[in-house]
Amino acid sequence: MRSKFSFPLRFRFRLLYLVSVLSLTLFTSRLFGQTVTTVYDFGVHGPNYPGIPSPWTQGRNGMLYGTLEQGCSLPNDDRPGCFVRFDPSTQKLTIYYGFREVFTPYSVVMLGSDNYFYGTGTYELYRITLNGIYTTLHTLCVLGGCYLPGGPPIEATDGNLYGTANPTNSGDSIIYKFTRDGVFSVVYTFDPATSGMAAGALMQGSDGKLYVTASWGGAKGCGTVVKVALYGGLLATHDFDCSAGGSSTSPAGPLTLASDGNYYGVTTAGGTYGFGTLYQLTPEFGVTTLYNFGASPTDGISPNGGLVQGTDGNLYGTTYGNADWHGHVSVSATLFQWSLSSGYRQLYRFPDSIIRGGLMQHTNGLFYGSTGVMVPFYLYSLGDIFSLDMGLGPFVALVRRQGKVGSNAQILGQGLTGTSSVTFNGIAATSFTVVSDTYMTAVVPTGATTGPIVVTTPTGSLKSNRNFTVTP
Repeated sequence: MRSKFSFPLRFRFRLLYLVSVLSLTLFTSRLFGQTVTTVYDFGVHGPNYPGIPSPWTQGRNGMLYGTLEQGCSLPNDDRPGCFVRFDPSTQKLTIYYGFREVFTPYSVVMLGSDNYFYGTGTYELYRITLNGIYTTLHTLCVLGGCYLPGGPPIEATDGNLYGTANPTNSGDSIIYKFTRDGVFSVVYTFDPATSGMAAGALMQGSDGKLYVTASWGGAKGCGTVVKVALYGGLLATHDFDCSAGGSSTSPAGPLTLASDGNYYGVTTAGGTYGFGTLYQLTPEFGVTTLYNFGASPTDGISPNGGLVQGTDGNLYGTTYGNADWHGHVSVSATLFQWSLSSGYRQLYRFPDSIIRGGLMQHTNGLFYGSTGVMVPFYLYSLGDIFSLDMGLGPFVALVRRQGKVGSNAQILGQGLTGTSSVTFNGIAATSFTVVSDTYMTAVVPTGATTGPIVVTTPTGSLKSNRNFTVTP
């Protein structure tokens, strides 16, 4: 399967690195208090050519779920991808479903409140069960053309699925809605000259609105961030200005709403050195560049996959490669941290490896991600699944971060058996149910306000990594 990056970029990589498939070995690094460890090696255990695994999603059972782009059944370059499960405790990978040959899974899968996973692929929105029972929900061929998804769908506060899709030929990027009873509709159509084109992954803000980046277009031609109401009205737009450096800013990945109330994101290009930036977006839609990548010989370049806020309050992200003083690109992906108080710190460089997706934090406290290795013929192969240990303890996570009084909050964690209390911003829930050691529900109590959920277990209290928003 060929790379999705343009030929000139791949050609430049090949001139710099002809990577051997044997060059990736197990690694463990301890630097500045963090540990990076290989937990699964595709070169040893297979599939031998998995493409680059998508970012991972935690299920109710504590397992990690995701997709591989290729290498799951056919012994050739057109081999299909598959839906997989990774067990962090046993470090075992299990293939549950092999996609058909003409289908390529895109991006991460999303865990819905109905315990199904939802994802997107070539012209398609799909649903899949924990055991790999697959259902096509909708073919993304609308408005006279077919569309490739810009990211996975999200489950919004109204219970419906929303996502983005981009035309393969003529046409404009769209935001779509898919209702629980199977109705598909386009709620917003991008204007390339104003709101941009090549839309990325959606996220829903604390105000209930949809936020999404577009890599190109807009008033300055360098990409945008837009805010759109669930009904489809355009509410705000920010145009990136590539005159500050580089040929394009190209925002990428979903935005992240941090604990300070601001949104954070990355661009893959532009900035002082032309290698991308990390930026802050305020609720008033003011944008500030916080960091310019490529500032040192070993600094990361082209951050991708978005950011995740850890339970320590810091933002964590990945870069595709790194740069030297001469502006050359090296196939050595990096992990980095952005502190809201003290700024940027590079955490780790992967030898001869790339990362095209971000990190996720499991409720055991560890971050997980995946690498790939570039080999001749521009295939992404081998690679591994790794963990990043920042010394953070276990916590609980929320399947959905909003709900009304009387609704059920769905809680992921570990060691939940024997839970004695659940509080919503200090208000005790009068009803909760422990379904398993890794999943429970709690009814939002009267008087609850927006804030963290705290679950008291026999071994201690577990605090949610995000606030639960109590909606009217």
